[in-house]
Amino acid sequence: AIEVWQIVDGQTSFKNLFNLYEHDNSANTVSLNMKKTKAASGSADRSVKVWNLESQTSLSTYRIHLDTVSCVSWSRTINDIFLSCSQDGTCILWDIRNPKPASYVIKNDHMTSAPTCASWQPETQYTAAIGMETGQIVIKDARNLKETVAEKNAHNRAINRIAFSKKYSHWLASVSDDSTVALTDVAQTAKTIYRSRVHKDFVHGLSWSPTDNTLLTCGWDGLVHQHSFMPETLSSDGLQSPVAMETAGAVTIYPNNIQNQFAV
Repeated sequence: AIEVWQIVDGQTSFKNLFNLYEHDNSANTVSLNMKKTKAASGSADRSVKVWNLESQTSLSTYRIHLDTVSCVSWSRTINDIFLSCSQDGTCILWDIRNPKPASYVIKNDHMTSAPTCASWQPETQYTAAIGMETGQIVIKDARNLKETVAEKNAHNRAINRIAFSKKYSHWLASVSDDSTVALTDVAQTAKTIYRSRVHKDFVHGLSWSPTDNTLLTCGWDGLVHQHSFMPETLSSDGLQSPVAMETAGAVTIYPNNIQNQFAV
């Protein structure tokens, strides 16, 4: 089922608005379009569904994937385009304006690695990052799906979630089954500028603050950690100096500034 909730009472509680029941197995992932009028969902029933949130109805059901759909991610700038990732080894770009909406972004015929998650870069129309089962991050341009913009071995096990910062759109956070949190600067040829080993088990969730450089991550260790990134650096870490980083068009960070650990 897909459930739609509203934050009420001064952002202190939630109100369930409606539920949508059409998948034949667990719904693993959901994403809203930029106007918040439609949602895409992916399921263990191998389907991708598009929903009209205003009429609370299903618009389309797509059954191209051959295995569980692990992620859907709607474009932040184009209202009718989203990505889906599946355990069948494929990542598909969907343009629901077209009669044949599906185009392969990744098609791994030999199943050496499957895409697990995806995120669109803010302030760009066509750039998206895809996390892989082998720990790689792949950067793609939707205008030229045959070419890869950049690749980065960010982790040594499966990546579970990736997300671009809303404040610095070239910062890409990722979490993995290797129990680490990484921050990759895609403006610097996909350079890792931060890594945390504060979690003691698989890390499966992350969320950026919409107003500052705060990242929340959660893992199977039952903890949520807050990572606060500042526009300065610690020289002992071996990162570039602030002057060099500013010249490169990026912002440096405190690489060990982990705050406010609490149990969930």
